[in-house]
Parts: sequence; structure tokens; C-alpha cells
Amino acid sequence: MVIDKKWAPYSVKNTFKQFGIKAPIKYVDHHISHLCGSLYTAPWKDLNNTLGLVVDSVGEFKTLSVWDIKNEKTIS
Repeated sequence: MVIDKKWAPYSVKNTFKQFGIKAPIKYVDHHISHLCGSLYTAPWKDLNNTLGLVVDSVGEFKTLSVWDIKNEKTIS
């Protein structure tokens, strides 16, 4: 399912508002969100010279992405 970005902020903002949550909303690439989720929960903490691989099933435009993780602040 693809959500038009012009409508997405309103539904997220309304949901946050219903629960009294005041937080900034930042939209990121779908595969970057998968990558970051895996890095934040990885059992190791040394991210120097790591290969990141995200494999999705179907339902979007790309299903595979490969990332070169130089260190904690440099992902390309």
C-alpha cells in the first residue's frame, strides 16, 4: 500500500494528538528504517566497516538494498 505523503502527516499527527504525544515527525526511506532498526538492536556495537543488507518481500518499488557502513555516522 502506498500512502500519499500529503495525507500521511495528518494521520500520524492526529494519532499522536489523541494520546497526548508531542514529538517531531521525520519521514525516512523505508529501507533506511529497516537498516537502522537492525543496527540499533544488533548484538554487537562495533559498526566499523559493516555491510548492511535489507531484503524486503513485495509491495514496494525496491526489494533489496545494500549499504556500506563505514562507522556509526557514515552510511552510504
